[in-house]
Amino acid sequence: MGDTKRIPGDFSKPEVDSSDNITINQAIGNKSDTVAGDSLISSTKRIEAAVGGAAGHLKINQSESQAVEEDAIISFGISLFDTESGGISSANIDITGISAVLEKSTGGAAFSVAGITQPTFSKATGLVSVDYRFLAGEWEIGDIYKLVVSGITAIVDGDTAYISILVWSNVITEFQNIETKIDTIDTVVDAIQASHVVPTADSADNVEVSDVAGNKTDTIDGNSLVSLNQNIKQSLVIITGTSPNTAGTANTSTRIELDASASAVDGAYDPAEVVIVAGTGIGQSRCIWEYEGATKYASVNRDWKVIPDDTSVYMIKLHSGDTHVNEGVAQGGANNSITLNDLAASQNNVYQGQCVYIVAGTGADQTRMIISYNGTSKIAIVESDWIVNPDSTSIYSVIPFPGFIHGVPSVDSAANVLMRDVIGNKDDTHNGSSLAAIAHTLNEDAHNPSKVYPMMKVGVTVTSAGTAYTLGAAAIIVGTTQNLDNAATSNPSGTITRVAMTSHNYVVDDYVRIVGMDDVSGPHQVVAVSDANHFDFDAGVYTAQTPPGDASETTTDIIPEDFDIHYVSIEALSANGVYELVVYDDGVECGRTRFTKNANQDGTMDIPIQTIIITAESVITAKLSTDNAAGDTATISVFYHLY
Repeated sequence: MGDTKRIPGDFSKPEVDSSDNITINQAIGNKSDTVAGDSLISSTKRIEAAVGGAAGHLKINQSESQAVEEDAIISFGISLFDTESGGISSANIDITGISAVLEKSTGGAAFSVAGITQPTFSKATGLVSVDYRFLAGEWEIGDIYKLVVSGITAIVDGDTAYISILVWSNVITEFQNIETKIDTIDTVVDAIQASHVVPTADSADNVEVSDVAGNKTDTIDGNSLVSLNQNIKQSLVIITGTSPNTAGTANTSTRIELDASASAVDGAYDPAEVVIVAGTGIGQSRCIWEYEGATKYASVNRDWKVIPDDTSVYMIKLHSGDTHVNEGVAQGGANNSITLNDLAASQNNVYQGQCVYIVAGTGADQTRMIISYNGTSKIAIVESDWIVNPDSTSIYSVIPFPGFIHGVPSVDSAANVLMRDVIGNKDDTHNGSSLAAIAHTLNEDAHNPSKVYPMMKVGVTVTSAGTAYTLGAAAIIVGTTQNLDNAATSNPSGTITRVAMTSHNYVVDDYVRIVGMDDVSGPHQVVAVSDANHFDFDAGVYTAQTPPGDASETTTDIIPEDFDIHYVSIEALSANGVYELVVYDDGVECGRTRFTKNANQDGTMDIPIQTIIITAESVITAKLSTDNAAGDTATISVFYHLY
């Protein structure tokens, strides 16, 4: 028998956040999945939340993993705070999904939770913690403990941040020995301190340890450790001053005016960090993306929460964490490009493969990969069109390629460069090759209703050749073309058009394509059949026409959408024998099957066949062969699914 392709599993849309992982659609997930699920969609949402938005302001500190004595209490704490607004409120910390597993290892054995009490965490503003007692009946000296905590989330300015897995581990010990050793060390240290006098400020001596350490009032002019530290701190600060905020309008939501001591050179402070250390807006920190020496204006990467004024004291420091390679205010942009500032590189394609991120201004929060760059014009061409084109108000940053870009690819994109291309667009169709397209295709294949052709009429007869196992002539299953009669169209009612065509063989709901009639050419669905020589369709408007009765005006039966064939229904076979049927899409083989008639079975059955997805309005034909040296016949119809 011919190969039969079966689709495994159930491809119905999974429940939101389904934990199943049996079929492809479950692995991909429901488009309404939340970050709590484990599908591809949930993972993508967690990635998007983790790498962008206000959640990036969240800072996390974990308490120290301490050695602990039997029956002692140790505090395990996780501090959560926003670098701009302070501790995260208790209401914005979620520990309902927390997992806290405490295990112990005795004598080098594997870690286990057996026989030990588990901790229960609580939350307060800026803190998730537990005070845990290592009960003497559960722990002994030499045991190793390991605490693993996960599942904590926090809301920062409306964005959800996911706290990474935290681990504490140390040993159960006897503190009396440690305390005795500490007392001994303290005694030794006291003796050392008593024998050393603090040197004078900026002393040049290098005889005692105290000279090397230095005096806490040492300046950058000395060579002690204190002096070196002062020197390093000073080198990080570029300039300090008070913003003049000329006329009360120089400072804006994305800009601060520096005082007269600031550099007159364009770009002198980009990149750098400006911190408001006193006055209005104290505590705010922003990255300088572009500095204009003539006006002393420093443009920052995002809006101030409180706009500085003439009382604002600022400090400009080196931006130690910056990873960008060019930044500033764009000169302009188009649907698939951005014109970088004058400080951008003059070499062609120097930024190729890197990302340009619109930080603020027109088109903010968009990221694209640069595929080419012109060093003369400063125009960077990006891999896909912007949703909102950047312009001369757009603040941008060019950064090294981060691994994948968040933008959604276009529907049925053929690209296969980024992770997003592999996953695809949620609107991908069976014409695509992404995971979303494959899931869409499988879902349609499994759940679209089956249809029959020919419909409500006798099947098509296919005849074999007069030689055994030789294909006979092609018989048209779908796509028979006939000339229209030389008779005027009539209008039985409203917009309905009645067409004359002798022995058309159409039934209600058949689809036909009319060619050559000016106002009604195209595909139409038959809405009524008045007799064997006329059929009706609704063209939306009625216009009387009289076909010439030649090959210039025709009608062809069609399947109006993409489809594939799943079964061949055998309605009648002329003789006993083994039959082989080949199906063609516009003359190209697209499927093949085999069936038998003998004394025990008449051969009338539904035979599985799997074709490729066939383009709408294709001409479908079939050829037949048998093991007989005669012209055997098979009357067939096909079961198909639309896509």
